[in-house]
Amino acid sequence: MIGAMYTGMSGLSAYSKGLDSISNNISNLNTPGFKGSDLVFRDLFYQYQLNDEQNSGKTHTQIGQGVATHSTSIQFSQGELRDTGNSLDAAVRGNGFFIVSDGGQQYYSRSGQFSVDKDGYVVSLGSNYQLLSLNSKNNLETINIDAYRTLAPRATTEIKFSNNLSRSTESSTPNRHEVSDVVILDKAGTEHKLKLILVEDKSTPFLHQWNLEVQNSKGITINTGGQIRFQSNGTPEEGFNQYEFEFQPEGQETMSVKLFFGEPGSFANATSFSAGTRSDLAVKSQNGSTASAIRDMAFDREGVFTITYANGEELKLNQLAIAWFDDLQSLRQLGRGIFSADDGMKKTISSATQDGMGEIVSGKIELSNVEISTQFANLIITQRGFQASSQILTTANEMMQELIESMRK
Repeated sequence: MIGAMYTGMSGLSAYSKGLDSISNNISNLNTPGFKGSDLVFRDLFYQYQLNDEQNSGKTHTQIGQGVATHSTSIQFSQGELRDTGNSLDAAVRGNGFFIVSDGGQQYYSRSGQFSVDKDGYVVSLGSNYQLLSLNSKNNLETINIDAYRTLAPRATTEIKFSNNLSRSTESSTPNRHEVSDVVILDKAGTEHKLKLILVEDKSTPFLHQWNLEVQNSKGITINTGGQIRFQSNGTPEEGFNQYEFEFQPEGQETMSVKLFFGEPGSFANATSFSAGTRSDLAVKSQNGSTASAIRDMAFDREGVFTITYANGEELKLNQLAIAWFDDLQSLRQLGRGIFSADDGMKKTISSATQDGMGEIVSGKIELSNVEISTQFANLIITQRGFQASSQILTTANEMMQELIESMRK
């Protein structure tokens, strides 16, 4: 009976720890990146009694002495992905952990809630640890946007044109077309409006040649003598498909600008077909830009950190570092969605979609993988186990009381 009481007490202790484990799972139902755990029970030890019975040889009786908790088993199954409205948030769909650092020690997490701190570092919310990435040499380093908060202005070096320059069907009357909305930017990001005048050269009609003139916003010619040619199929001719001129903004150095009309044989840019006197040649794009602030930041499918500026330009920085471990159960949960790994644990560090790692989903976070119905079922089982263990103590106590009473009689 004494042994039964200790056995019942071991059950009370074990089921109490089981309740702790279940309650932690349930309370973290809405914790991003949380991984639920199951408490593993094991039988404690046994007492053996040997018997020497006639014609049956030696046998033994085994009486168990209770239960104990062995360990917890962390469930690393995928949690549901949910939109957050924050483009900097990210989730791993598949294997892999984000790698974060406190400046000395590395930690690992499935919680992809990120922000930028006052010093420009991308950090994990909750822990404020810095997110690590892989640089061009495959070395781990932090992501810092301080040097990229503003996109410096860039001078225009190339202007591309599209649409058609109509050839004249009359041998003596050349067509003339003006492109008046040509805008270039200098190195300070200041805009300058120019006009491009194209006049069909009828002196050699078989060449399909056009003469160029460039004027400034005041109508003053700043360059003349340029020529472009088109082939009989209407596409630009090799060697005459672009023209470069120089322009000097007031108070600045001379800048060189190339007018590009398209590749020979390609209809993607400018063409020259007969369409009466109507031409619709226009500026397709120019590669200059003004100073611009950050509009958005996000990770692409492969984990490349991309900054998008207000002018639409993008800047791609480092790629997220992703870690995976051969023995996941050896990871230690530290709270705040953080895991640590002991020295010597075998791990793989790579990038998303490589070496068995999952893909990155931007603007989403991974929710807890706790299944509430399973936890409620475990809660009922734990409660019944605790009640049964308590009943063992009650029964053993009553039996001992009966024994004592019988000895008094």
